[in-house]
Amino acid sequence: MGRFSIKNLIPLKGDSAGEVIRKILVIIFAVVFLVSVGYIISYYHEINANKNLNQKLQQQHKAASSTVPSSRASQSNGILPELVSSYNINKETVGWITIPGTNIDYPVVQDKSDTKNEKYLTTDFTGKKERHGSIFLDFRFNIKPLSQDLIIYGHNMKDGQMFGELEKYCKARGNDYVGFYNSSPIIEFDTLYERYKWKIFAVFVTTGNPDHEGSIDYINPKLGSDSEFNAFIKEIRRRSFINTKVDVQPGDNLLTLSTCNYDYPRTDNEWARLVVMARKVRDGESTSVEPAEANKNVVYPSIWYKKNK
Repeated sequence: MGRFSIKNLIPLKGDSAGEVIRKILVIIFAVVFLVSVGYIISYYHEINANKNLNQKLQQQHKAASSTVPSSRASQSNGILPELVSSYNINKETVGWITIPGTNIDYPVVQDKSDTKNEKYLTTDFTGKKERHGSIFLDFRFNIKPLSQDLIIYGHNMKDGQMFGELEKYCKARGNDYVGFYNSSPIIEFDTLYERYKWKIFAVFVTTGNPDHEGSIDYINPKLGSDSEFNAFIKEIRRRSFINTKVDVQPGDNLLTLSTCNYDYPRTDNEWARLVVMARKVRDGESTSVEPAEANKNVVYPSIWYKKNK
């Protein structure tokens, strides 16, 4: 076997046309290979870095939660003790969200000046640019006093981080979505100042543009009057993959989790949205939830019917 020589790779004077083409192709393939390897290494490094960051935050939060009373804050500024460490890292911390039965266990941030809700799409909790982004509250809503409806966004990451596991509530991928709902019907979303639990009452998919036929504007709902509130909830239930026994009444506080969904057609270069909606557990109410059933008459956006004929 002959020794390797750089001459075997670099086109030289006197090489035939075929030899020049061969060497150029080898160089191109080598460059593509190295770039691909570099991208893969960078991608998995980023995955692990984000996972490690959030595990550290979760450990701090869990440690603080296990050593404080469960009923009220003890800090002079009113911040829940278990959120003090997160707040000290990022002053835009507004709460913490956990869904038992999933890996969703993250601090929630909000930039009130970010009127396009873009900053935390690509910024992690510490302020670094990162494709996983953060879990964040829409700039329009308040935690004190608590807005009637709150919308929280997060990426649907294919590695399962952030809001990736909301897919378990979704019908599209053939999940046992009803069984999963029945085992995990409660969201724990504590604001910076109060602890709350929320009962999930609907899970649906819509387009990213509420003006598309058959879509629904869940980000800017009309909740002013009782009739508007009831009409909105009725439309949400029609679209839900599951029929739940959770009642929702005018005056209830609503929590909406929104992420991308890749199983439905794109519209206007945007992925569809997977939406999980819940209402706050009322004072003195039990957190128990009756089993749900599959909705056999789900209303989808019109584009879904066109795709599936």
